[in-house]
Amino acid sequence: MRIAQRSPTAARIKRTHGSWFQVLVASGVIPTGTLRGSRGTRCLANDGHECLSIAEKTIDDWLTSHNIQHEKEPSYPNSRLRADFKVGSLLIEYFGLVGALEYDRKIVEKRKIANAHGIRLVEIYPTDLVNWNTEQKKILSLLENEIGS
Repeated sequence: MRIAQRSPTAARIKRTHGSWFQVLVASGVIPTGTLRGSRGTRCLANDGHECLSIAEKTIDDWLTSHNIQHEKEPSYPNSRLRADFKVGSLLIEYFGLVGALEYDRKIVEKRKIANAHGIRLVEIYPTDLVNWNTEQKKILSLLENEIGS
């Protein structure tokens, strides 16, 4: 009980480090900075955002390298669902588990919510990362209105 009393609150951890994962990386408990899970490899992007896969990190690092301000894990309106990124008023999703039935249902639901609220949704798939150099140009053109280019 004494240890629990001295432990920082979840709110304090979020405010000071972002997440428990970031605390464990910073403290050296996870020295590689990555943690392999059943659905991907949790890791930190260059800007400190916590990513749930190497693919998310690739996208986050690309946004950062292009000085594109972005929010990680924004909520969809009136929903418990979250997007991967938000740039201006549009949402970016990496649909890395496409093809899994339950995951595909969430994709459909996210599209419906975005459409109902007039939100532009940029969808990125695993095949897009295979041709990432080409896809970057397409994504940059989709983001132009949001980033003022």
